[in-house]
Amino acid sequence: MAAPVSDFLQEQCKNNNPAVIFIAIRTWEEYLACYNVNHSNITLFNRLDILYRPFAFFENEDNEPWQASDTISASLSKMPYEDGAAVELWYPVNKRPFEVVAASESITPMISYCLYRLNEWQFAFARCKVCDKRFVAKNRRYEICSDECRKVQAVDTKRGFDERTKGSPLDEIYNSAYFYWYNKLRKLQKGDAVDEERAAAADTAFKTFRHDAAIRKASVKRQEISISDFSDWLTEQKKLVDSLI
Repeated sequence: MAAPVSDFLQEQCKNNNPAVIFIAIRTWEEYLACYNVNHSNITLFNRLDILYRPFAFFENEDNEPWQASDTISASLSKMPYEDGAAVELWYPVNKRPFEVVAASESITPMISYCLYRLNEWQFAFARCKVCDKRFVAKNRRYEICSDECRKVQAVDTKRGFDERTKGSPLDEIYNSAYFYWYNKLRKLQKGDAVDEERAAAADTAFKTFRHDAAIRKASVKRQEISISDFSDWLTEQKKLVDSLI
């Protein structure tokens, strides 16, 4: 009778998610404990309740409760823990830049601790605009989860511009300057040691550039200024972004 349960849990252990592996192992341990002494399934359910309870917060994708970290943390902190349902912290030694959080009885207190640490570091939960993957961002300004997705977004953005402005010399020279600004700004905003003040100043200057460029493009179309004058102005703007970066 234990074979179907064993097969199912072994399949879960092939999952790359460490939380799923942990839950599968603990479920099997509790199953065997009840099976060997002929306990009822009610006893097993009661033992596993504290183990499974955190997942109730993540069942409804539409409501996205995972974003309300303060609410989740507060709710989890009110849950009654079984004896031994706590976390073990292994602090860095030998210059290792991380700490290890381990749980043996329930994953609930580990979730509470991790949410507390994320809030302490002022990290934020986000959903990637490119791949729709959930990720932990360094701050709420991050909308892309990885360098790979940034490259995809840059290619898609450029392709969209190219399709809209194909064959127009005016738009081609503007796009060249626009993506020069865009790539410089993204390079400044990403990285482990982001200078928030410089990034904010560059972002403000980029918005100003786009506003002024739109006015000058309209003037070229009305033949109030020449496309050559507009090109010279764009060249000066490239020098400006270089000075900011």
